[in-house]
Amino acid sequence: MENIVKEKLKKYLKVEEETASSLFEQLALYIYALEAGKHDLYILAKLLPEKEISKLVAYFDGDTIKLPTKKEHRTLLLLGVCYYLKEIKRFTWEEIKTFLDLPENNQDLVSSISLGGKINKLNEKISKEWVEMLRNIKVSGLDEFAKGVKNEK
Repeated sequence: MENIVKEKLKKYLKVEEETASSLFEQLALYIYALEAGKHDLYILAKLLPEKEISKLVAYFDGDTIKLPTKKEHRTLLLLGVCYYLKEIKRFTWEEIKTFLDLPENNQDLVSSISLGGKINKLNEKISKEWVEMLRNIKVSGLDEFAKGVKNEK
């Protein structure tokens, strides 16, 4: 009998906890909606879990966040895929177009001229950042070794 009561209590508390959590989330969403004229937290709260909202608020702390348009976002994703296929997997543009198999009305999205130029710019940026990063790496004993080599000349 005691085990049955414990199990029923455990189930009740679990339901109560889930209900309270849901109620709190709805209340928070309502409060965000009241403040909607001051910020866009309400919109984000409808899309993301509360834990992620708290991370965003803590990270940006009142700063403005700018997002790309849907078209810009799609282009960025496409650039990422094409960069991977072209530079990492070494696909030709024809192989990339075949691999992506886009509908006829979207074939112009995979332009070897447009995306090729963006890939080249990305490679230049990556190269510059790698060089800068490598210049800032301090290897133990390397400076002393370099000084010794200079002194031997």
